[in-house]
Amino acid sequence: MINKKLLLVFALLLSKQSFASGLYLKGGYNGEFSHHVSPLQIKESKYATVDDDNHNIMNLADYNPHYHSVLSAGIALGYQEKSVGKGELELRRSQIKVDNIGLIEGPIFISHKVKGKQEEMKRTELTNDRIESTSIMANMYYQPHNGHFSFSPYIGVGLGVTQTKMFEAESVDPAYQLKAGFSHHVSNNVSMHLGYSYFGVIGNMFKLSNVKSMQYNSKSLTCSENFIDNLTIHSDFSGMHGIELSMTIHFANKQ
Repeated sequence: MINKKLLLVFALLLSKQSFASGLYLKGGYNGEFSHHVSPLQIKESKYATVDDDNHNIMNLADYNPHYHSVLSAGIALGYQEKSVGKGELELRRSQIKVDNIGLIEGPIFISHKVKGKQEEMKRTELTNDRIESTSIMANMYYQPHNGHFSFSPYIGVGLGVTQTKMFEAESVDPAYQLKAGFSHHVSNNVSMHLGYSYFGVIGNMFKLSNVKSMQYNSKSLTCSENFIDNLTIHSDFSGMHGIELSMTIHFANKQ
């Protein structure tokens, strides 16, 4: 009896489900497990160092903190074609905690030479404990239906823009994403999705204003009092790998 029930459940799970063309609403969570950011640079100088004001110092190019995902979720409104294609407009939000490996917890300090003054150095205090981003993406999917089972593979690509907040400054840049996984039609109007996703940002330019700085002479060791200054930090790219779990509600009747 139990075996028959299991076979019935298995058959229902694998039974063919299809949706008529129409609108759908999707919400999901992205379990980001890997993050990477290209080496940071500053516009004001080709060479810079970063320290924690406690004798821990490194080149800015070697500054490679660990990034831990706190939240990454999205919601999308799309249109399902009768064929194998669908498109959607997605709003996604991400929060990442920054662990400054090799430096003690607290603010960091970036030092660089003052242009045109070989012995003059400028030192700026910054906060880098989290990264926040809000993105708007236009996604397209290819999802072939095998005609026999409710499970079907999918692949997707997306292009859009993202607003990233880092060092308490914001940068708006182009973004892209790649997705691949499997969908399962749970009922007439509901489907679940599980797959891999990669989200990338092309270039970040953080223009920091009103940051606290000081200037000192590396030879005489004399320094100025703190003053308000500007600093521009940029990176070539950043990216995140994740496992995406989402649910879609279709506003169409089963065919």
